[in-house]
Amino acid sequence: MAVKTLQAIINSMTQYIAGAYPKADTSEGSIISDIVVMAPAQEITKMYDQDQLTSDNQALATANDDGLDIHGANFTAARLPAITSKGVATLFSYSAPVNDITIPAGTLVSTVFAPGTTQIQFHTVRTTIMFAAVGTSYLNGATGLYEIPVDIECNAPGVIGVVGAQTITTIINPIAGIDGVYNSSPTQGGADAESSDAYRQRLALLWQGNAVGTDTGILSLVQAQTGVENAILVGHGLSPRNEFGAIDVYIKGVSPTQYIDSFLININDPQTSFIPTKQPLIATDIQTIIYGASGSMTPPSYSVSVDTSAYAGSVLAHDQVVWGTALPYQLGSVYVTYTYNGLIEELQNLFAPNSSNDISNANILVKWASVISIDVTVLIKVLPGFDSLNVTFDVQDALALFFDGLNIGAQVQQADVVRVILNTPGVDDARLPLDVFKSTDGSITPNVFGDLILPPSGYAVGGNIIVNVTT
Repeated sequence: MAVKTLQAIINSMTQYIAGAYPKADTSEGSIISDIVVMAPAQEITKMYDQDQLTSDNQALATANDDGLDIHGANFTAARLPAITSKGVATLFSYSAPVNDITIPAGTLVSTVFAPGTTQIQFHTVRTTIMFAAVGTSYLNGATGLYEIPVDIECNAPGVIGVVGAQTITTIINPIAGIDGVYNSSPTQGGADAESSDAYRQRLALLWQGNAVGTDTGILSLVQAQTGVENAILVGHGLSPRNEFGAIDVYIKGVSPTQYIDSFLININDPQTSFIPTKQPLIATDIQTIIYGASGSMTPPSYSVSVDTSAYAGSVLAHDQVVWGTALPYQLGSVYVTYTYNGLIEELQNLFAPNSSNDISNANILVKWASVISIDVTVLIKVLPGFDSLNVTFDVQDALALFFDGLNIGAQVQQADVVRVILNTPGVDDARLPLDVFKSTDGSITPNVFGDLILPPSGYAVGGNIIVNVTT
């Protein structure tokens, strides 16, 4: 039904009255105009508007926000809320601890305060202890500091919490024995609440892919889950797993979940390594290892070995804790507190046998795509009138946000990195080629075009981003 405006309805009613009663006064302000025409015309207009709204909300392309929420409810796919960014802050002391130092959960740290910048606050997500008994083990030979990493989460949700490396430098809640803090890598994962356009596109995928037995259906189901930033599907004989019907779904997204394992040392079988129950591990997140009467263990008495097999990144992975020396028999248990990517477990459960999404002749395995840290060092010139330190922080934050927004398999082009730098307010120029542009582990270096070619099942994150300024 065509929608009529208020004026069109008034004109139509006035014309009808004039035709039926030529002498009737329908001019503005007359009784007929105000009572006979205007009053019902306004109500009729509301009916047209409501009818149009109902019609628009039948289709995803034209539905308003309320209509989209109703469509989403049909798929149990609510609009995604804003997500807080997460990261690791390194707290340090200039000397070895002489007493146990407790870093309580909720300890506040923030980016550096400088005129013209906004301080972004983070809090520690769990209580961490530096044990005096193993104080020398905290020494970082590269920095000369006694350090302990702690997990942090931004106080405010959204992309505002994605900040560059070396920008978190302030402890808001002083802790006796702790002299400072820094973040060696950018924070990640912060996202604003899902926009209506993005929600519309996601619901459209669900409409197309509600048949889970198709590639599109599998991806749509996975991408509809909270915490999944991106996903790709590898199947049809291309999976590295040599199994019938193998389909691998690689995802970008992390849900840090803490777990505690315990076990007894076997007197006849000295332990050289330990495979945690929950997989895959967040390799940097072994919180504590308590061994019998000897108390807490710290590196280098153990290390984390990440699985690189065809099952890497899945619930079937064999990420393991490797002991520096085999654990001898000692009365008591070993308790290992660690963090794993719980999002993988949640997604794998979607395809559990006998579930509504179980697909005949398909062996679906959800995997955490490999995370590839990218180091950048660049020399820039700053425009007159801009503070060099603020511009440096802004460039670091802009690059952290750029890397955080890349999808699985996206190649990292030097031109895109430089474009982000040059588009940062206050930057006059940047020297090319970049002084450093490689994966942190050195396995990926620029090709002939100066770009980093990542594996198709990996995604980039910001590594050590250093911005130097010249005049």
